[in-house]
Amino acid sequence: MQWCAAYARNRCPKKVLDGKTPMEALFGTPPDSHLRGFDHKMQALVPKEHKTKLDDKTRNGIFVGYASGGAYTSCITALAK
Repeated sequence: MQWCAAYARNRCPKKVLDGKTPMEALFGTPPDSHLRGFDHKMQALVPKEHKTKLDDKTRNGIFVGYASGGAYTSCITALAK
């Protein structure tokens, strides 16, 4: 989760940089707004080995954070339908 905090911090405006983000000061373009807030509704992909042909491909979940491994996110899903 330290990676997530540093990632978000580098995309927040700083008074020292005249209201620009560190990413904007370094690269010249404003950062993307793809970050999601805690408790955001999302769809979690169910791996092929955990479903049959007629099962749903995704499950409804609640976003709880970003994983440290890169593009993955952490979410909570309901076990019962």
